[in-house]
Amino acid sequence: MDLKEHFNQIMGESVNMALATGVAAGPNVRVVTFAYSPEKPGRVFFTTFNGSRKTKEFAENPRVACMPLPESPEADVQVRLFGRVQKSDVGMDEVVALIARKFPGGADTVKEGGPMMDIYEVCVDEAYVAVGMNPDEKIAF
Repeated sequence: MDLKEHFNQIMGESVNMALATGVAAGPNVRVVTFAYSPEKPGRVFFTTFNGSRKTKEFAENPRVACMPLPESPEADVQVRLFGRVQKSDVGMDEVVALIARKFPGGADTVKEGGPMMDIYEVCVDEAYVAVGMNPDEKIAF
């Protein structure tokens, strides 16, 4: 399997990702449920509550790092993404459908949030994949 295939596998199977921000108050990391579609390469979608602390951090500094968290403890592939976050023009129904493919319960939670939720996306500038003990390598979309 090549690095791009490893990337797509992790992005397709992982439900959550660690999302890190950096602002004057210091770094912050949290776990969010995310959606990814190979048809929209370089874009990773997630929802959050309107006016949350993370949205305030996005306004202060839109540069973020994220890392999908593989479901299997035996997974030997790591994906790291770096980019900028912004409100997305993709509709809620599309993001909910992407989430539902791998985590139906997560899609239900997003639907329950309704108008209290906004969709954000990470526009990925750089993506790295590491397999096993090998050093990470940059991949292109």
